[in-house]
Parts: sequence; C-alpha cells; structure tokens
Amino acid sequence: MQAFQNILGDPEQGSLLFTSSVGLLVSLVLGILVHEAGHAVVGRLTGSRIRLIRIGRGPVLFRIPLGLGLLVWRLFPTSGAVASYRPLVTVRRARLMQIAGGSFANALIAVVLAAVLPSPTDPVMHPVLTPVLLIQAGFAILNLGVVIGPGRRGTTDGGLFLAALRQPPVATDHVLTRLYATRVTNLTPDLPSEPPSALAAVVLHALVIGTPEATYTHLEALGAAQAPRQGARLRERLLAQGGLTHRERAALRNA
Repeated sequence: MQAFQNILGDPEQGSLLFTSSVGLLVSLVLGILVHEAGHAVVGRLTGSRIRLIRIGRGPVLFRIPLGLGLLVWRLFPTSGAVASYRPLVTVRRARLMQIAGGSFANALIAVVLAAVLPSPTDPVMHPVLTPVLLIQAGFAILNLGVVIGPGRRGTTDGGLFLAALRQPPVATDHVLTRLYATRVTNLTPDLPSEPPSALAAVVLHALVIGTPEATYTHLEALGAAQAPRQGARLRERLLAQGGLTHRERAALRNA
C-alpha cells in the first residue's frame, strides 16, 4: 500500500505506470488483431472464403461488411476468432496453413520488433513496444503450443492443427454436397449443367443460413429482423461477383 502511495505521489512514476498500463492494453488488442488477421489472410490466400472475423466478447459494438464476410467487434477485446464458409470439399494442406497463419503473423511481428529494439529490451525506455513484443511472442507460442481440441472449452490453434492432421488430404462434405444439389442443382433443371463454382460454399450458406454470423449448427444472438437483412445483403454482394454458375445466380435471385 505504501509503495502504491509513493507511486501516486511521484509524477514520473505515475506517468510510467500509466504508460505501461496503456502499453499492455494496446499489446493485448494488437496481439488479437494480428493473430486473427493472420488466419484471415492465409485462409484467403489458400482459397478459403472468410465468413466472420470476431474481435472480443460480450455485447456487439459494431459490424463492418468485409467483402462476402463480416467483421464483428465486441466490447471486451479478450479473444478473437476467424470462421470460413464451410466448404463442400476440404483440402487438408490449406486448412493446416490457415490454422498456423495466426501464430505465424504474431511471430513475424515479434521478430521484427526484436530486430528493431535494443537487446535486452528495456520496459522503462520502451513501455509500449516491449509489452507488444512479449505479447506477440506469447501469442505465437501458446496458440500452437497448447493443445486443446475442438469441442472443448478454450479450443486452441494447436488442438485444431492436430485434429486437421488426422483428416484425409481431401475430404468431401457429403451433407453439404447433397444440400447444394437440393437448393441449387435440382431447382434449376432447365439450365445447363455446370460444376459448383469457387463461391459454391458462400452461395449455399446464403441460401440456407443467410447471415455470415450464423453456422449450419447454431445461431449467435441476433435481432429477429437483422438476420434477414444481412442475408439479403450477402445475396446482393454475391450476385455482384463474377464466376458464379448460371444455376447459382438463378437460385440466389429466386431466394
């Protein structure tokens, strides 16, 4: 208690405490942002269509459309997640790269800061950059190093990576393939036969679920009127894209 009073009574110490606290908060938020951006960028580069990027937990502060996906920022920036549209066919290599992309991004930032900052880093001289370096390195190591598998509380990238390793190199989702036939192919028998487009996963999601915030298994808390509006916007953005098959366009227009 006496030490705390001494800090409050010393303007220099108080300023350092405030700067360090801000640096820690900035480090945590930046660590989450970099991590989720790494997942999203690598996923997009390997062919995945990003459905949702979530930053934080608790009440929603704002939603921003990102291409065919959605960025959702919540009140407490303590965690994050990136979700892709569930594909009709999953390629194991692409899945592994996307899972590792978050930790790779954190490690890249940590390496750059380690090269720029003097060694050993001085938290007094660099009260913001030092915690950024430590948090980025911690995110990179813990997310892949700690293995908590899917379906359990606090699932980590390490758990997802190990689960993906057990999957076959190429896996067809037969449930979604049949659903695609029901919602797209079988409803447009008069149109020429074409294989599903590269956007087939997004098309099917738009037809069956609508909002990017929901999955095939559960809905997140949304207003009753909001999900239909998001679904309509998603269909409009899809129809503005190139590369759709004639059947996919017809199904979207008739939805």
